[in-house]
Formats: sequence, C-alpha cells, structure tokens
Amino acid sequence: MVIIWSGIGITNGKGILGGTVLSGNSAGRMASNYRKPISRYEPTQMLQRNRFQTAVASWNDITDSQRAGWNAAAATGDWDTTNSLGETIRPSGYQLFLRLNLSLAPADTSISTAPSKPTLSPPLLTAVTATAPSTIGLTFDSGTIGGSEHMLIFATRSLSPGIFSPRHSDYIFIDIIDSGSFSSSIAISTPYTTIFGKLIADCSIFVSATLLDGSSGDRASAGLIRDIIS
Repeated sequence: MVIIWSGIGITNGKGILGGTVLSGNSAGRMASNYRKPISRYEPTQMLQRNRFQTAVASWNDITDSQRAGWNAAAATGDWDTTNSLGETIRPSGYQLFLRLNLSLAPADTSISTAPSKPTLSPPLLTAVTATAPSTIGLTFDSGTIGGSEHMLIFATRSLSPGIFSPRHSDYIFIDIIDSGSFSSSIAISTPYTTIFGKLIADCSIFVSATLLDGSSGDRASAGLIRDIIS
C-alpha cells in the first residue's frame, strides 16, 4: 500500500486500504470495493487458456506467406465488426487467425491457411421447452445443416423470472452438435444438467445457438430463446 497525504486527506494512493482498492489510470484516480479474484484454475478457464496458447503457437508455426494470406483476408473487411459506439473494428490477420481458430476449438479442428468467408444460413432456434427437474429440449425450423457445419449450444443456469437480459458471462457453452446428429428437435438434458444441475421450476432459462463452419471457423447466430421452467 502506498498513499500520499495532503493536509488531512488522501490525495493519491495505490493498493488496498480498509477493503477499498485505490487505483488509477490516465483518466484519473479511483476507489472501488475490493473483490475477491476469481480462481484462475477453474477447469473451463484452464481449457480456454490452453486453447489460446495453442492458437498463438500455431500462428508462430505457419509460414510468412500464410501469415500474409491472413493479413490479406482480414483487409477485405469481411470480418469487420461494430462496437457499442457504432465504430467499425477491423481485425489484423493475427487477430482473425486467433478468432477463427478459437471458434473451431470446440469442434476439434484447425485451419492453417488464409480463410474464405462462407455464406451461412443457419436454421433458426424457434423454441426451448424446459421442465423441472431435468428435461430440456430445443426446436429448430429446419432439421439439416451443412456437412462441415456444427451447431454450438449455449445456456444459462436457472435465473430469476424477472431477468430478461442476462450478462454475457451467464451464457456457458454446453454442447456441440454435428451435421449427422442435428435435427429439428434436440434434447440437451444431459449436457445441461451435467454443467448446471437440476432445473428450478418457475425460474427462467436462456438458450442461444450458433452455427459454426468447421472448415473456416466462421459463425452465424441461430437465435436466442427465453423460457420459464415449468
């Protein structure tokens, strides 16, 4: 703890004082309540960290010409995104390589050359049916996806029925469904209860689905549905 006094008050400081964290940056000084750090060694955190390290190592392993291909692909603007301020964000070739390789990690596949952006037409998630204590099913408007495509399923635990917009961190990846197993009706009871435990009646649950191209790593939203657990 380092503090700077002026007269009878503290004008500057860094560290923890009586449960208050004193810190600052170029925008100014600030004080906040101390929060216990989240363990860095949770299984999901370790898995994501290992995947990131593998992707970084893979970038170092590819050739200069392949890296140039990634830079050229990123420069096309096909992978541009828009932030909350409406600003267009264009990734570098390195950032695009990491983004798509990390997208492919759940499918246990990888890419090593400059990507081509496919046109994905995902079947839409139209309904979620959740019944306590352990039955949950999804309904899509189509029962087929491309041979190299996978449907990624994300869900929340049982939440208060008054919540209509969960935090991004509340959505946890629970399952990946390949083209051979995909249909218009999918039961996700086992993967859901393995991660979250039993469903709680009269609470709400949110499920989102994302279509993943297993060749390129490109993604497209298949929808998000809220349901009250019966």
